[in-house]
Amino acid sequence: MSAAASFKRLEGRNFQAETKIKTGEAINHQWREPLNNSLILQGKHAVVFGAGGSIGAAIAKEFAVEGAQVFLAGRTKSNVEDVTKQITAAGSRANAAVIDALDDAAVNEYISGIVKQTGKIDIVFNAVGPLAQKNLWWR
Repeated sequence: MSAAASFKRLEGRNFQAETKIKTGEAINHQWREPLNNSLILQGKHAVVFGAGGSIGAAIAKEFAVEGAQVFLAGRTKSNVEDVTKQITAAGSRANAAVIDALDDAAVNEYISGIVKQTGKIDIVFNAVGPLAQKNLWWR
């Protein structure tokens, strides 16, 4: 089952799962409980290109549920901001940016800015499509 289909299946249930992280702080997630309550991406930084679309949004939410700080990039400001609001409302960390993944300079500037801010990127996910593949490979 695809991530988008999985999210749609869980979305209709409208349940809240409370997860305790290592500091004892509670985070409420609307989508699902973390796998084995492990928060396997805690402390990781994930960049999702195409985060305003259905697949990119579902992946970004999954990364957030598992504890990652998510950087969402997409061409449609309202879509990316909506997904970011959903993630932050659930208690996770997310940042939105309007980026065209076909623009090499914009992608390089965005990635460089994240590395400068966080020190590293652990995950890059491309939900844009085959035309953007060449832009998202590390140089």
